[in-house]
Amino acid sequence: MNNTARNNQRNDVIQIDLVALIKACWRQAWLIILVALICGSLAYVGTKYFITPTYRTYFSAYINNSVEMGSSTTITSSDLTASQSLAETAAGIIESATVLEQAAETAGLGEEDSASVSTSVDSESGIITVYVETTSPKISASYAAAIAEVAAGETARIVEGSSMQIIDQPKIPTTIYSPSYTKNTAMGLLAGAFLVCAVVVLQELLNDRIQDQAELEERYGISVLGAIPDWTSVGKNQSYYYSQEKAEV
Repeated sequence: MNNTARNNQRNDVIQIDLVALIKACWRQAWLIILVALICGSLAYVGTKYFITPTYRTYFSAYINNSVEMGSSTTITSSDLTASQSLAETAAGIIESATVLEQAAETAGLGEEDSASVSTSVDSESGIITVYVETTSPKISASYAAAIAEVAAGETARIVEGSSMQIIDQPKIPTTIYSPSYTKNTAMGLLAGAFLVCAVVVLQELLNDRIQDQAELEERYGISVLGAIPDWTSVGKNQSYYYSQEKAEV
């Protein structure tokens, strides 16, 4: 009895036919494409009209371990080592509330203007890159320039015997940094296609009806002795002949 129960449990295991699922999705390809296009269009429209675009600019700076470099433009290995050790400290000073508030006041930022500032330090060269992101290209450039000016003074004040040299000046951005129309539209297309595919696959998995003779034999291990023909799929002459024969009987 135990062996029989185990065999029955093995037979009750549901097998997922990936080929059948793929065929089911292929039959609904037109619906998948339609919903994907609708969702992609909605994502594009929502991105364009309901999300405020932001503009990003940056400047890069190098921290010296001396206030004056003199007429020499050569950076020695000792200067590079000192700059690497000071870079993290300078990055923290740049992101401090004191520097950002003074720079915002210098650039004329109002309370309604949102801004994001982040820094990145190259561990090998000690170069600091400061990214400034606002909702206006001109404000982004002016705010970044103000941060560079204020940060240079604060770094020299806090880190005695050091100075900040600006390598790349901030420029007015000419393109939108965020959001990405292409990315959001693509995500909308994929989300629509995935939604329809998920519904089709779920319907296919929940469909427990026997589809054909082969599935019946495979699922229950029995042989089919006969089948009732589907008279709706035969030709008109055959259907008429059958009805006449049945009437004579």
